[in-house]
Amino acid sequence: MEENLNIIQQIMLKAIKITTTQEQKVAFEFLPGIKVLSISIITGQCNHNELRRSWSVDVAKTELLKVVLKELKNLDATTEDTDKQIDDFLG
Repeated sequence: MEENLNIIQQIMLKAIKITTTQEQKVAFEFLPGIKVLSISIITGQCNHNELRRSWSVDVAKTELLKVVLKELKNLDATTEDTDKQIDDFLG
């Protein structure tokens, strides 16, 4: 379960980073009664005309948590590439 907790923490940190640095919004909610983590990625202006992708994952399922983390890392990759290019340019 320690590995799962680490993955959940990474998911939450990526969600916050993406939401504060990109156009996508990532929402997450932990439902303790049923031990489920719900994650939604919203592309657009957070109205009824956006594209939304959602997962509800049992926090005991390590492989499923890794899939969600991978998706968030893919979203964040664009920002990381841009940051690296800026750092390389500035020296």
